[in-house]
Amino acid sequence: MRINIKKTEAITISRNETTIAFNIEGNALLNATEFKYLGSIFTKDGRIDREIEVRCQKANSISYQLAPLLKHESIPIATKAKLINSIFLTILTYQCQTWPLTQGLKNKLVTCKMSQKGSK
Repeated sequence: MRINIKKTEAITISRNETTIAFNIEGNALLNATEFKYLGSIFTKDGRIDREIEVRCQKANSISYQLAPLLKHESIPIATKAKLINSIFLTILTYQCQTWPLTQGLKNKLVTCKMSQKGSK
């Protein structure tokens, strides 16, 4: 396996402000502050605030795209609820099983969900 040193970055995840210099064959790697892996965002301080922010933005974007369907009078409420549960909530809570939520982050998620209910 060959590593492209110009495209490779390293991240140190720590609650303390620490920076470790990574070298491959004498070439220093860039230190990243954020890293996206399998759709999740890892930050150097280990917090998930950025992940929640991005999830809310994506869910709100989908909500905006679904708005014509959710406001359409001839679509039954049950169908609208299925759309919200299968698309909006799935995007909002993707990989949420691993989130260590604080009360502030829970409030952000609830606010995002409630703003969706208000757009019907």
